[in-house]
Amino acid sequence: MGNALKDSGRDDEAIGCYQTCLALQSNHPQALTNLGNVYMERSMMDIAASHFMAALAVTTGLSAPYNNLAAIYKQQGNYANAIACYNEVLRVDPLSADGLVNRGNTLKETGRVSEAIQDYFQAAKIRPTMAEAHANLGYAYKDTGLMEAAITSYKQALQLHPEFPEVTCNLLHTLQCVCDWDNREEKFIEVEGIIRQQIKMSLLPSVQPFHAMAFPIDPTLALEISKKYAEHYSLVASRFLLPTFTHSSHGPIKTDDRTSRLRIGYVSSDFGNHPLSHLMGSVFGMHNQDTVEVFCYALS
Repeated sequence: MGNALKDSGRDDEAIGCYQTCLALQSNHPQALTNLGNVYMERSMMDIAASHFMAALAVTTGLSAPYNNLAAIYKQQGNYANAIACYNEVLRVDPLSADGLVNRGNTLKETGRVSEAIQDYFQAAKIRPTMAEAHANLGYAYKDTGLMEAAITSYKQALQLHPEFPEVTCNLLHTLQCVCDWDNREEKFIEVEGIIRQQIKMSLLPSVQPFHAMAFPIDPTLALEISKKYAEHYSLVASRFLLPTFTHSSHGPIKTDDRTSRLRIGYVSSDFGNHPLSHLMGSVFGMHNQDTVEVFCYALS
């Protein structure tokens, strides 16, 4: 009854059913899991996690509590626990293509791309019609510089699921990377249409701001893409419950005191053996050190 009510959008009544079920049998694993699902959908993550853990204290034979707990850990940035939970999902159901894709996504986010590729490949082998597995395989290949393999995987994903905007946009960018200009104008018209539709629907655009700079699209549209990504990452940052950043009070840029210099910070993930570092290498030392103090912050 709780499930039927939830499927009908009557969540409060569903919660009442699940709680009644737990009053009759306090260790009912499905009731605990389903109640956790409702709280998770309401972004009440701590309460949801406690219900999933309670379900797992009763039985370790259900994959759903592990899967949902992994999603919560991942959202909190606790990737080690998320991967451990996905390992348990695959212990319960070794042929879970979804479990493999989810673990692969988490591995990829932690930089373990080669392991992610193995998971995506295995998922596609178990369920060849799973477009998401082929798409994620394409993303991972692209990240490792295997552009031709990425293009093949993207095309397979689009054959299975033609209305896949993320793949359409990533395929175009990858084709640009290998200088494949076939039907270039038509593809850009298609991608621009996708972006405008996504912005109209308040969705995160499938073209990243940095990539948009290299696309022949309207500059005002490129700005809209950047704004949408700024909003998205502001929301992501808010989940970490960090204190609000406050700027220091304004100080004079130049004073008679030689110790009061303008402080400039360069922030980049590309310090190291990267084209940007080679191009910028001499710039940092070109500042007048009498008036400027330079800091470099490496994100990698």
